[in-house]
This record gives sequence, structure tokens and C-alpha cells, in this order.
Amino acid sequence: MSTTENVERELKFEAGKEAAIPSFDSVEGVDAVDAASVAELHATYFDTSDLALARHKITLRHRTGGGDEGWHLKLPSTAGARAEVHAPLSAVSEGPRPRSQTACESTFGISL
Repeated sequence: MSTTENVERELKFEAGKEAAIPSFDSVEGVDAVDAASVAELHATYFDTSDLALARHKITLRHRTGGGDEGWHLKLPSTAGARAEVHAPLSAVSEGPRPRSQTACESTFGISL
């Protein structure tokens, strides 16, 4: 798999307990609707010790499991959307290794 780029738009909605879930089969722009499935995901999020990435609305994640496992870099884009770069898993499945003591002190990972 090669590196890919796309724009992600995430919208959140809330409905009451009695709301019926509609069929998405006939919604324009929906290519396919599949049955629900379960995937076990393991993610580590990276940032600097002073949370510079989070302050600038940048997310760097290494995730295993699911259909899009790999490296995910999410960058600020236009209002309501984020640019996302996805790269396949590297040979180091548990994440990157710092190249120097300085790199080790300036970044950290949080596993979820």
C-alpha cells in the first residue's frame, strides 16, 4: 500500500432515543452499505512534551488493526475539514524509535 492523502470531514449528530436509523442505501454519494463488523484497534498518538501538535490541531497516530492500519497524520485544512495523510505500517510495528536522546525527550506516545 502506498501513501494516500484525502480530506476528512467529520460531522456529529445527536438524535433522541426513539429516532429510527434510516437506510443509507439510497443516499446520494453513498457507494455501499455493509453489515456491522467488529475490529480490534490499537493506537498510539504522538506529540511533543509541550503538546505543540495538539496546540496546532495536528494529530499523529500509529494504529494497528482495522482496514486502515498504519500511520495517520491529520492537518488543519478548511473550516469543518482536515487534510489526512495515511502511510502503511513500517517494519517497526510498535511505532517509531527515537534516533537520539534529544528526539526521545521531545516526543512521546500515548497508547489507547
